[in-house]
Amino acid sequence: CNQGCIYSFMTSSNLTCVVNPELTKERQMAITPATKTKRVLVAGGGPAGMEAARVAALRGHYVTLYEKEPELGGQFRIATIPPAKQEIVPFLKYLSRQLDKAGVKVMMGEAVTASVVEKMKPDAVVVATGGKPLIPDIPGISADNVVAAHDVLTSKAITGNKVLIAGGGMVGCETADFLAERGRHVTIVEMLPEIASDIAPGPKFFLLQRLAEQGVRSVTSATIKKITAASVVIDREGKEETIGGIDTIVLALGVASVRELGDEIQDKVNEVYVIGDAQTPATAMEAIAAGAEIGRQI
Repeated sequence: CNQGCIYSFMTSSNLTCVVNPELTKERQMAITPATKTKRVLVAGGGPAGMEAARVAALRGHYVTLYEKEPELGGQFRIATIPPAKQEIVPFLKYLSRQLDKAGVKVMMGEAVTASVVEKMKPDAVVVATGGKPLIPDIPGISADNVVAAHDVLTSKAITGNKVLIAGGGMVGCETADFLAERGRHVTIVEMLPEIASDIAPGPKFFLLQRLAEQGVRSVTSATIKKITAASVVIDREGKEETIGGIDTIVLALGVASVRELGDEIQDKVNEVYVIGDAQTPATAMEAIAAGAEIGRQI
């Protein structure tokens, strides 16, 4: 894929794989039986949590995975929604099947709290609770016309016709592609000199091509200073500018870790592991690799 093997070839870096974190490390990462069987609770059904649960169960532990949403996948599930990303869906189904094969007990629609942990009394807890949209302290950011990119992609938030996307990384650009395909007039504001700087060269080329064909405008080297009812004030290379005629502002400014559960139970459980976006914002490949590692440590 574009995070693993193809990107490795293009950058002459070590060969890696999103689907198979053991690639080129088969001997070091061989799954061996645990010396002591433990009751393991995994909080969060994103890529990191699912892989940690799978590996721990294969090693002989009794694993229960809790996911607060009605579907597994976490942020990775949302990543299947933008145009040209549907090929991720079979991988998510594969991860879910592997949980069944490994004997992981999955509890959907249930969030893990400190009281749940105290009631279950697990030997180990893996906190894979993911992240939430980063909301910076910008005047006007709490206005009704300001929404998160993830809410737009999942249809929890509906935009107007003229949309400004704050943040031109992968999430911002893919949301722009999603909205432009639906007839919205989109402007991306990005603080770096270029948009899509965090996307691998191959998919970046085609994504930028689609954005250009759909008339998506990008304003780079700019930071948002203020949001009003129908405009955004930006600082562009030291000069203040106003972008007006905006119906909706969509935030795609990164992810903040959700790790409160780990802090709350640190003194209540012998083993607590915080992984994935809950530890630090990460790619799917990094999240799955972290889950694979922790599953072997428990």
